[in-house]
Amino acid sequence: MTTYAESIKKRRAERGRVQLRDTTQNIPTDEPVKKGLQFSDIRKISKERLLYWSIGGFFALILIMLLFSCGPRQGTMMYGVCKVFLERMVPYPDMVQIRFVEQYPMSVRIGFNQTDTFGQYTYTTMECAFRPDEKTGLAMDTIWVMRANERKDVPQEIIEQFNIGIAAIVTSDPVLDLPPPMPKEIVDLKTDW
Repeated sequence: MTTYAESIKKRRAERGRVQLRDTTQNIPTDEPVKKGLQFSDIRKISKERLLYWSIGGFFALILIMLLFSCGPRQGTMMYGVCKVFLERMVPYPDMVQIRFVEQYPMSVRIGFNQTDTFGQYTYTTMECAFRPDEKTGLAMDTIWVMRANERKDVPQEIIEQFNIGIAAIVTSDPVLDLPPPMPKEIVDLKTDW
């Protein structure tokens, strides 16, 4: 029958933390009797803790990456301002479907489908170029719209009127969700409205 203290010593010895000496044999040895934890034992324990913390940190990082990757991709504020301009200039903004967005340092290009007043389904590209502004921090410089290989510039008066409200657009946090990537097959581009 073993005591509780002896069973703990045996378990520790099985884990490799403490070496047990058999006290039943009186064999003289040159090494001193170890009492308590030695430096090498502490190093083993700290390595185990480091291993546990690193594995836990790795799984926490994977979990955080999964949570952030599940949401839609977000565009810049320039994309949000250009999208608001698009929604204001199109007669039926609820019939606009944004297909692609290209973001550059000071401009944004948006490709979209729309249904006009006659039910005509058209594909249009619009590009908004921006410049720094002292009052609002950001202002539209030029805007062009291309439909059926015909490029039209938006008049500067309309752009200047729109620039007045950019500060309100930025503070109201427009929806910056980017559309999903373009499909690889041309058949997948078809939309049913």
